[in-house]
Amino acid sequence: MCRRKHGSRGNVVGEIRGSERPEEVILLRGHLDSWDVGTGALDDATGIGITTAAAKLIGELPKRPKRTIRVVMWGSEESGGSSEAYLAAHKDEVSKIVLAGESDSGADRIYALNLPAGALGHPLATTAANVLAPLKIYVSRQPATHGGADIAGLEQAGVPSLALEQDASRYFDYHHTADDTLNKVDPLQLAQNVAAWTSLIYLVADSDIDFRALKPAAPAAPARAAARRSAIAPSASITFGIQPSWRASWPAATPSCTPTTMSRSDSSCWRPWRAACPWSASPPVAWLNRSMRRSGS
Repeated sequence: MCRRKHGSRGNVVGEIRGSERPEEVILLRGHLDSWDVGTGALDDATGIGITTAAAKLIGELPKRPKRTIRVVMWGSEESGGSSEAYLAAHKDEVSKIVLAGESDSGADRIYALNLPAGALGHPLATTAANVLAPLKIYVSRQPATHGGADIAGLEQAGVPSLALEQDASRYFDYHHTADDTLNKVDPLQLAQNVAAWTSLIYLVADSDIDFRALKPAAPAAPARAAARRSAIAPSASITFGIQPSWRASWPAATPSCTPTTMSRSDSSCWRPWRAACPWSASPPVAWLNRSMRRSGS
C-alpha cells in the first residue's frame, strides 16, 4: 500500500505459481494510474495489457514454468510511491527476484532486447535470439543498464533487469495529453509486444539461469572486436546486434539517428532527432525492417 498526502493507493498483484521453484520470481510491471487529461491508453493501459496477457498465455500452457511469474500493477506511478512501497513490503524477498522488467512505453513495435550484464554468453541468449528473430527483434550486445523508472528501486537493491526496447517515435505525441486514447493503439504492434514478452518470460521462468552469478564480458580490444564482427555470418549476426548490411546503409550524415535514441523516454532527445533526420518520416523500426527485407533476413 502506498500512502500519499491525499489518500492511499494500492498495487494490484497477480501471479502464475512456478511448478518447481515457486519462491523464485520473475517480476513484470505496469501502472494503473494515468494523467487526468487523457484516458492513459498508451501510458500505461497497454503496458498492463501486455504484461497480464503474457502471464495469462503462459498460465494456459500445458506445462507451467519452473519459476513464479508475478505481474504487479502500480497504483501510484505518476505521482510516485508505489515502487518504494513495494520494495519496502518485499525487502526480504529481493534475493529471490530472479529478473524484473516493465512495459511503460506504449505499444509500438519492440526492436531490441537488452539482457542483464554477462547474459550474452549464456545459452539462453541464443535461444532468445532464435525465438525473437521472427518478430524482427534482435538481442543487443549492450547489457540492460536501466529497465525502467519504476523498477529502479529494485535494480538498486540488486535485482537484475531486462529492457525490451520499443519504437517511441510517436509515443510522446500523446504522452500525458488528452490524445492518449485507445484509437492510438495499433493492434498488430500490440500483438507483437505480447508475443515478445510471452516468449521471453517463459524462457527465463522455465530455466535455471542465475543472472546475478554471470560475469560481464571483458571489453575486447578494438582490432579483435572488429575481426569478430566481420566473422559473423549475416544469417547469424541478428543474434547479437544489427546486421553488417544495416550498418553499411545507416545514414552516415546523421550518426546520432539510431533506434536507441528514439527509444529514450525523453522528448528533448526524440524531437530534435525527428527534425534532423532526412529519413525521419519513417519510424526507425519500419526503416530497420525494410533493411532486413533488402538484406534477405
